[in-house]
Order: sequence, then C-alpha cells, then structure tokens
Amino acid sequence: MIPKEIKIRNDELPDNPGVYFYYNAKEVLLYVGKATSLKRRVGSYFTKAHDRRIEELVSQIARIDYIETPTVIEALVLEANKIKAHKPKYNI
Repeated sequence: MIPKEIKIRNDELPDNPGVYFYYNAKEVLLYVGKATSLKRRVGSYFTKAHDRRIEELVSQIARIDYIETPTVIEALVLEANKIKAHKPKYNI
C-alpha cells in the first residue's frame, strides 16, 4: 500500500477518525485532510487512480503525520482550522 520510504508517525495509521498531514522531503506541508478512518483514507491515495493534481501530490509525499480525534465532527473542525492556519499548496 504505502511505499516503505514514506515515514509515518508511529510507523502505522490508526483505524480511527482524525486529520492527516502530508509533508514533502523539505518538510513543507503539502496537504491536510480528514478521515473517518485514517488507515483507510490515507491508504486510498496509494491504491486508487486519481487525477493529475492528486498524482502530483502523492509523488511528493515523504512523511505522513496525523492527529486522532474522538469524532469525525472534531476532525472536520480541526482540518478547517489547520488549513486556514497553514494554507497548504494542495488544499484548494
């Protein structure tokens, strides 16, 4: 699924709600997303076909970080706040 060269916080993604962060090799935040299952959502970027913009994003990912949340609603709010604060390139 996820290439071995990509560093993942704690070396695994939980099957819980939360917000994930994609960084490039220079530690620049590329994208912030939310998930009902971090494991399934992040994994989908590496297994499904995507448009060119997402393929470009995926090709740059060097590190994945995440914050687990108790609920999906909390993930939604946290995602919005992080996007506003950091304005990642791939969040439109």
